Amino acid sequence: MKEKYKKFYELNAIKLAYMGDSVFSLYIRQHFIANTTKKNSELNKCVNQIVCAINQAKLMDLIYPQLDEIDLDIVNRAKNLHFNNIAKNSTPEQYTKATEFEALLGFWFLTNQEDKISKVIKQSLENYYDSGRN
Repeated sequence: MKEKYKKFYELNAIKLAYMGDSVFSLYIRQHFIANTTKKNSELNKCVNQIVCAINQAKLMDLIYPQLDEIDLDIVNRAKNLHFNNIAKNSTPEQYTKATEFEALLGFWFLTNQEDKISKVIKQSLENYYDSGRN
């Protein structure tokens, strides 16, 4: 493992997920602000459809086969977290996968792995536009 990753690798998975939640939301919001003329209420609806736990769980399933050993370890640490509550409209399994996804994004952001973040953001937006929800 690269020495520069070690500090962030050792962070608690819930802290990584906390960061990843913000990162994902920020990137998706940035996309819609830069690329659409939607009103704020419409922007919020679009963003929420992408950053919800159900969608994050689907994205986690899509990217899982492409993860390297360090990424898989981050995911496994997030998988082992225990929650007292879950997001509305999602199952406990979906919520766990969403947390894994957020922890991974948080780790990638803190370790400047912009290429991986960009790939996931692109994939999430393609899924959104392909679904016809826009």
